[in-house]
Amino acid sequence: MTDRRAETAVDVTFPDVITAEEVAQLYRASRSTVYARHRDGSIPGGRKVGRRLLRFHRDTILDWLGICPPPRGSAFPDVLNIDDLARLLRLNLHTLYELRKSGDLVLPAEAVVLLKPPRFSRRGVLDWLRGNSPALHCSEVSQ
Repeated sequence: MTDRRAETAVDVTFPDVITAEEVAQLYRASRSTVYARHRDGSIPGGRKVGRRLLRFHRDTILDWLGICPPPRGSAFPDVLNIDDLARLLRLNLHTLYELRKSGDLVLPAEAVVLLKPPRFSRRGVLDWLRGNSPALHCSEVSQ
């Protein structure tokens, strides 16, 4: 029997945070299937960003699918400003501000460094995407 990890480790060039569409591509299913499997808890580590968007930690999904993630460093610093957070979550800055303002973006407490302007821990955000952290409403953090 062939090891599936060895077969599929050829070209996995997704960023640290992936969208539902990219999970669907890896899972070889439709985007609606990814949303349904996330709702019923079948897909690990996904988080809602706002009311409709899903984001996943790439390595959690690759591990779940049995695909070896490629070795590489992060393109983001350890402490993120709001622009870095938007790029990491793959949201435009306006959307991120709107989600924070409405209280629809929920990040883990350890991801938020209470400074003015606020800073965010890259490790805390990635742990949150893996499903390892409790949440704090970003609206609780002053702008």
